[in-house]
Amino acid sequence: MTAFIPQKEGTNNISKKIFISHSSKDRTICDAFIDLLEGIGLSENVILYSSSSRHGIPGDIDIFEYLRGHLDGGINVYYMLSDNYYQSVYCLNEMGAAWVKQNDSSTFLLPNFTKSIEGVIDNKKKAFTLNNPIDLVYLKNKLIAEFKIEVSEAKWEEIKNKFLNTVNAELEKFKGMQQLESLQQTEQAYAAEQEIRDKILHELEIEKVQVTIDKQAELYEKNAQIDVTKQVFEQILAGNTDVLKNLEQISKPQKQGYKINTHPANKKKRR
Repeated sequence: MTAFIPQKEGTNNISKKIFISHSSKDRTICDAFIDLLEGIGLSENVILYSSSSRHGIPGDIDIFEYLRGHLDGGINVYYMLSDNYYQSVYCLNEMGAAWVKQNDSSTFLLPNFTKSIEGVIDNKKKAFTLNNPIDLVYLKNKLIAEFKIEVSEAKWEEIKNKFLNTVNAELEKFKGMQQLESLQQTEQAYAAEQEIRDKILHELEIEKVQVTIDKQAELYEKNAQIDVTKQVFEQILAGNTDVLKNLEQISKPQKQGYKINTHPANKKKRR
């Protein structure tokens, strides 16, 4: 299938256009960026921006063919990089297609971009940071030279400050979301650590209780044997020598390794 190129635009006209490659999740900043470009003096038919009906793709036209036709025509690509951009398969496909066609490009870093430039974009090329006023001045001078336009200093200051206010507001919102996410992760980590700690303490408590029970059983058993022996000697002192036979029976099982079976403490050993 032949790539679609609008009939009213020749290759030379398309090469003067700008394609804003962006994630729809960053529309607030990108919309403000379009206002900045138009404020400098670019006309709306120079900008291809799919999130805007004025700058987007006409109706009844295949979206991918339309974009392919403009990339074939040498349209300049503005990469609006953010974390959202790199998480979008659609954006990465746009990046790859523009690279294959060797389109001229510029790179713009949104305030919610926390990673490094990756992929086919030349990371050695200086990128424009959108919340940096000096970079915005460089952008203005670049566009004035390329499109032969003019903008007064008073108007420029107005549109630049308006754009920076929008970008900085989005930056603060992004920082707030990061802080909230960090707090949630910290709370989850603490809860998991507390659960492990409680489990260990519970196991130690069970072990401690078991040791206490075993010691009490041994003590009870020892005292029981002493009580029986005491009763035997009391009877001997009272003149009852028949109990000597019982004493012999007590001593004999102990040599064989047996306990007094009649005492309740010994029931534990027979479980």
